[in-house]
Amino acid sequence: MKNLFSKKLQTNSCIKEDGNFKIQLNDCLACSGCITDSEKLLTETNNDLILNLKGNVTFIIASQSKWSIFDYLNGENFEEFENYLCYFLREKFKIKSIYDTSYATNIITNELLKEDNKIISDCPGTVMYIERQASHLIKHLSKILTAQQILAKNKSNEIIVSVVQCYDKKLELSESSTEIDFILTTYEFMKLLEKSNFNYTKTTYRSLPNEQFRNNVGFNSGGYLNNILFKKYSEIKNKTDLNPKKVNKSRTNKLLEVNSTKDKTMDKNKWEDFNKIKFPNLRHGVTYNFIQKSPGYYFYEFIENNQKEVYVRIIGVENLINFMKEMKINPFHFKLVEAYICNFGCVNGPGQLKFEDIEKSLLDFSSIGQKSNSNELDLEPIDLYGRTFKKKEMKKTSFNVQW
Repeated sequence: MKNLFSKKLQTNSCIKEDGNFKIQLNDCLACSGCITDSEKLLTETNNDLILNLKGNVTFIIASQSKWSIFDYLNGENFEEFENYLCYFLREKFKIKSIYDTSYATNIITNELLKEDNKIISDCPGTVMYIERQASHLIKHLSKILTAQQILAKNKSNEIIVSVVQCYDKKLELSESSTEIDFILTTYEFMKLLEKSNFNYTKTTYRSLPNEQFRNNVGFNSGGYLNNILFKKYSEIKNKTDLNPKKVNKSRTNKLLEVNSTKDKTMDKNKWEDFNKIKFPNLRHGVTYNFIQKSPGYYFYEFIENNQKEVYVRIIGVENLINFMKEMKINPFHFKLVEAYICNFGCVNGPGQLKFEDIEKSLLDFSSIGQKSNSNELDLEPIDLYGRTFKKKEMKKTSFNVQW
């Protein structure tokens, strides 16, 4: 039998090594590789304690973390992998429940629809840059809780283990008021599985009923803006142009309906089209414009009755810095901005396992879509707001050496 753990377990490289982008010292604020010694203590996790957990335990696992492990193990069928991982965790820890963070995506999206002129990001690196380098944008940061915070808050009486994509996320959760008992990066979670004799092969497949663990979104990050864009499209499409007998429902959004002769670019399960969405069959008087300022920096404009709504997607540190600089001289007139600091988004976070071919893996990841699930998330009534932000001063350090 093939030894699944024979290859060296590696995490992703630091974001500052990607590409030829020259970053200044003052810009280097949120890199996970540069956390302080005191912060490192906050992020350390004792795996032996987790291995001894039994009962009354809830796992909250990021969609991108699951995909990272699946890719590392050279899996062939993602649904089978999920089934076995879920089965293994239940058998090992006798746990009560397992949640994919994407289960909170629709909840967050519905709250965002009530807001205006906001920046949404689950990425603590994005928030850190804004707090330290663009205090003029702090008022626009949405205070809606992150997916991990919402799910953890709903399970406050249980022992919670959360698996996240980067050390910044781990540090953020450890410092927040969210009661999460153990926080692991994907890399650390894989080490835990290895120590627990996790052995996923095609012969270890276990069929499981629908549950919250299998609500997968093939988004590199968040997914909120995509949900909103396609809700927007459902409102402004020309329904008379659609043949009801030939209507498809997208795997990634039940509200999205397009003609069976749909434009290929409407298929948001394909990574190459992910940020270049076109909206055909718009009702009379509605204009849609897609603008790409640079790879990872996209604008989506809807114009009707001389009223313009603009949505922005930002992926990558260089694009975020450029956006912050632009907002120092231009007014913030956007309906919503979704921003993430890592190139290729959270799926390529520093806490993830190293991808052999990140672009190919993203194509595969985006193709899984969202699994339909009859088992809706049963949330207790909770306050979905509570994130706080404040201006933070940069620490200036002199590197002059006196000989």
